[in-house]
Amino acid sequence: MRTLAVVGGGAVGLAVAWQAAEAGWTVTVFDPAPGSGASFVAGGMLAPLSEGWPGEDRVLAFGAAALAAWPAFAERLRAITGESVFVADETLTVALDGADAADLRTVADWLAGFGHELSVLDRAGVRALEPALARTVRAGLLATTEPAVDNRRVLTAL
Repeated sequence: MRTLAVVGGGAVGLAVAWQAAEAGWTVTVFDPAPGSGASFVAGGMLAPLSEGWPGEDRVLAFGAAALAAWPAFAERLRAITGESVFVADETLTVALDGADAADLRTVADWLAGFGHELSVLDRAGVRALEPALARTVRAGLLATTEPAVDNRRVLTAL
């Protein structure tokens, strides 16, 4: 019989433990309070595209592959536990000044070279999408393929 010790009961540790258990391994998770550490207070953003930067091509490829795996992973969690983990369908990154706005355009241009089309929104476009944001927001980067999860729901399901 194969055994596995997982040190850490956060989202990654619990996901590894779950996958190993499903594959027939005997798994022990070592954590004094599983699901209560950093994963409990994380933001739940699945944003490898909008958080990327030119030159990080290998990191982008890895993050995009992980992002593409999330829907199937979340569906398996929902099918087994009934817990739906997605809470948003897209990501909006905002710029508060001209330098931030230039950075958003830089990221959008870089990502377009890899086939990831993100929209750069002007002030009016951001306000139309999110009217409750401060009027001082200058621009936004809309990533329609970057959802968000409720990390606490993920932990509950795992």
